[in-house]
Amino acid sequence: MLTGVGTIGVPYVVQEGDRFYFKDASVLIFKNHFEMSPEYLSLVFSSPYWKETIHKESMGTTVHTLTISRANEVLIPVAPAGEQARIVAKVDELMALCDRLEAEQAEAEAAHAKLVEALLASLTQARDAADFRASWQQLAEHFHTLFTTEASVEALKLTVLRLGVMGKLVANAIDGESASQLLARIAHARTAGKATSPTDAVQGPYELPPNWCWTTLPAVGELARGKSKHRPRNDPALYSGGTIPLVQTGDVARASGLINTCTGKYNALGLAQSRLWPAGTMCITIAANIADSAILGFDACFPDSVVGFIPGLPEVDVKYFEYFLRTAKADLQKFAPSTAQKNINLDILSSLYLPLPPLGELNRIVALVDDLFALCDQLKLNLAQARQHHEHLASVLVEQAVA
Repeated sequence: MLTGVGTIGVPYVVQEGDRFYFKDASVLIFKNHFEMSPEYLSLVFSSPYWKETIHKESMGTTVHTLTISRANEVLIPVAPAGEQARIVAKVDELMALCDRLEAEQAEAEAAHAKLVEALLASLTQARDAADFRASWQQLAEHFHTLFTTEASVEALKLTVLRLGVMGKLVANAIDGESASQLLARIAHARTAGKATSPTDAVQGPYELPPNWCWTTLPAVGELARGKSKHRPRNDPALYSGGTIPLVQTGDVARASGLINTCTGKYNALGLAQSRLWPAGTMCITIAANIADSAILGFDACFPDSVVGFIPGLPEVDVKYFEYFLRTAKADLQKFAPSTAQKNINLDILSSLYLPLPPLGELNRIVALVDDLFALCDQLKLNLAQARQHHEHLASVLVEQAVA
């Protein structure tokens, strides 16, 4: 029998002892009057030829429907009885082989992922410079066999970020302005009389290089929720004829670091009940998609489900803080006081321990991360192109084999 409505043409060979009934005409019954092999017919009805043909022959504008009259018009290939049996046997043999290959591939991919994870972890967990060099040497020797999937390249990118915010990616600044002095400069530059967080040293989850310090986002700049006071928020009066970008949590989640799309556009009334944040503001989601982060590519408003952050000095690259949020997202409690909940809000963001390097080192970290990310993205592109080439080659070989 075959399904006739919705997902059409799916076969099922009725077995002895099956008990069933049909409540409507959504199933077509195929009675085998010529004693053809049911298994062979099932292969025919599962083939690309059958699926393509019945979809061309199906009726209905919203729901595909395969009627009896239409099904009767479709020609099917019939092989001699002995050949039918041999075809079924060979297909069963090859499908079993495919299943084994698929299982072996899954096991190999799982082992590969564990190996990549372990070797990358050895970098971030290195005890000293010598240990780090040894771990990197081991990784470098097998680089082209380790980073052969998009997932492994993404893991490499995350490790690059972690090394950056741990002070292990660029040479540490041992003289000049320290991070503590940078904090003092930021506090001095902020609006007179505006409260700032204490800049006293705090103890974070790991040891930092000399001249770094643990601090918080409010000590480094402005951290505040977006605004959308009007209710209901989807009132057309806020949007009619609007030209002012409105960024929502989904725009942040899809941004891959830089927000270049917006969900809607406010008009003057919409802007009046919100706030316009400047391009370069880091956005952090605190609802729907928790702790996603990205940087505004244009001036925009956003609701109170998004938190904005602007560094206190223009020369401080906001990308560093967005990179830190990416590393902390998976384990926010590691960087938060013990009272922090799994959910995130402005208070928790305000209390997160932030590793802050000296200004020059901060900007060098961002520049190197950008360069390494560009290389990783090119590697991913090469992998995708190679995969497409292999798939095309396999398709051609199969077509030639069955021609």
